[in-house]
Amino acid sequence: GIAAAEGRLADARAELVRVLDAGFPPGTQRYGWPLLLSAAAAEADARALPAAEEGRADILERLAGAAKHLTTGAPVWAAHERWVRAELLRAHGRDTPQLWSEAVTAFECLERPYDLARVRHRLAGALLATGGEDERARATELLRLARTVADHLGARPLSD
Repeated sequence: GIAAAEGRLADARAELVRVLDAGFPPGTQRYGWPLLLSAAAAEADARALPAAEEGRADILERLAGAAKHLTTGAPVWAAHERWVRAELLRAHGRDTPQLWSEAVTAFECLERPYDLARVRHRLAGALLATGGEDERARATELLRLARTVADHLGARPLSD
C-alpha cells in the first residue's frame, strides 16, 4: 500500500512476496483480499513503467495464484475476488468493461460506497478505452456517481 503509493514498487513487491511466502492462515481473508487488491492495482498502475517490468510477470502470477486460494464465502469477499481479477487483467492490459461490470454488480448489493465508487471509476475507464458514444455516455454517468460518493465521503483522491 504505502510503498507502492510512494512509487517504491520494489519495496512493495518485496513485502508482498514475504507475505505470500508465509501464506494466508484460515480466517484472514479480511486482510488478504485488501492486500491482493492493493498489490494488483499497484501493478496495473505501473504497467507502462519500464522500471516495473523486471519481476512483474512473476508477481502477477503469484497474485493470481494467491487469489485462487483465498476464500470467497461471503459476498464481500466474492466482490473482492472479481475486483482483484479485473485489476490483474488491467495489469496485463486486458481488462474489459464486462469484467468491471461484474465487479460493479458485486459491490452494488453491499453497503460499501467507497469500493463501489472505485470499481465504477475503473468501469468508466474501460468504457472510455473502447470508444463509442454510448460507452462515453455511460462512463460519464458512472464518473458522476463515483464523484458524488467521493465528495460525500471526503475521498479526495477519488474525486480528483
